[in-house]
Amino acid sequence: LILERFEGYYGGSPENPPVQIAQLKHLAFRTVTDPAFRTAMLKKGQADIITNVPLEAIPLLDMLPGIKIMGQPATRSYFADLNCKKPPFNDPRARVAANYAMDLRMIVRTMFQGKGQVLPTILLRQAFGFNDRLMAYPYDPESAKEMFRQLNIPGEYTVKIVCIEKYSKFANAISIFLSKVGIKSTITTGEKTAVRAAMKNLEADILVTSWGNTTLDPVGILLPKLKS
Repeated sequence: LILERFEGYYGGSPENPPVQIAQLKHLAFRTVTDPAFRTAMLKKGQADIITNVPLEAIPLLDMLPGIKIMGQPATRSYFADLNCKKPPFNDPRARVAANYAMDLRMIVRTMFQGKGQVLPTILLRQAFGFNDRLMAYPYDPESAKEMFRQLNIPGEYTVKIVCIEKYSKFANAISIFLSKVGIKSTITTGEKTAVRAAMKNLEADILVTSWGNTTLDPVGILLPKLKS
């Protein structure tokens, strides 16, 4: 929290006059990596403010007196890297088909409790240079089936999905939607270095991941994710 303070006041403008705040004699920051423990500390009054509230805890906390949930636009986008160096995703038709196969709006509703938005690119909508004329792929499983059929993918072929444990639910959703268009898949979780190596060594087809871009400058995500 950054407060512009002067004699016990912060903020202020002709439209919003300054608000008097209590003088703080002690301010403690504590790192608590377990989200459930952070939530419990807030409920028990052992913490005044917590960050990164678990999505599943929001409805419960919202009902408790004296607790207010505050949200803000995200600075992280979630996506799947497709391995373009090996079949089937070395063919652009397969990459388009995979996008048509995903019901991203359902993923936002179920996985993120509606606290998200479907993007047409890895850039966030509030990022500098975002093109608001771009449209996200629609959910079109019939087109996905037809495009995959044209590729003549062997019936026994299984798409290999890798991710760290944190993204296993997201990976499972991708696997389910692929199955709906006739594509079999497996999911392997592991350490970050291992799953990245699986992609680089052509042992995997899809890497489920995310990338943060707190500055909202495209250079913070386009170069590390797309530069060859």
